[in-house]
This record gives sequence, C-alpha cells and structure tokens, in this order.
Amino acid sequence: MDIADALRIGTAFLKRLDIFLAANWQNLTCGQVYEIYRQFSNDLKDLKGNATGFTGLSEFLILRVLYHQLGGNFEKRAITQDVSEFVRNGYSIGQSIPIPLGEKQNCRPDIVLREGEDLIAAIQIKLYLTTGSTELKKREGNI
Repeated sequence: MDIADALRIGTAFLKRLDIFLAANWQNLTCGQVYEIYRQFSNDLKDLKGNATGFTGLSEFLILRVLYHQLGGNFEKRAITQDVSEFVRNGYSIGQSIPIPLGEKQNCRPDIVLREGEDLIAAIQIKLYLTTGSTELKKREGNI
C-alpha cells in the first residue's frame, strides 16, 4: 500500500457501507443499524483502547438509510463551504443544516428533512446521554 491508497481508505470504507445500506435498507432493523455502529465502536476500542473522538458514524448511518428510503439519486448542493445538502424533487436532506429557532437564532440538528422550505423533520441522534435525562429536557421543545 502506498500513500495514495492510504488517502482513500476512508472513502472506500464509507462507500462500501453506503452500498450495503442502499441494497439492504428495506430489511434492516433499527437494532441491526445500531449493531453496525456498535461493532465499529468495539473495533476502535480494540485498536486504540477507546472509541472517543470518532463521532459521526451514527449520523452517517441514519442519514444514508433515509437518503435511500427517499429514493436516492439526490443532487448535492452546497450551503456553505463545509456543509452541503442533498436535493431531489423538492425534497432536501442533510446534516447540520441551519434551521431558524427565532429571530436571531439557528440550530443545527444532526439531520434535517425539508420539502421546499417547509421543515418535515429535525432529527437529533443520541447514543449516549452525557447528562442523562437533563439533556433530553434541555432539547425538548427547542425545535
């Protein structure tokens, strides 16, 4: 393996996982999606002693399952230099897309689904509640 191969390892991993999700989303249970995440977390613990610092896989899994449930073949559209959404037939789906909370405040849910400008769903994914039920109560009603 050379450096060019090493630079593509992440892309290869995510594409293989996405191909699996595209082919199997109709039969996957929530428990199986969680098991994919849990096994990755366990593999990290074996290789580095813990799984901290590797965030985003749970959101990736849910986003891509939804992406494929909605028919796939979305066009990627930039919102900022670092954030894009996927758009098709008047629907858009993306991660950390800003949505207005009030006059001068936005929030960035893990996943946002819109039809045109109308918000259909704002999804927050929590595998572990760092402050227990207090964290849920803080987020309740914010969106």
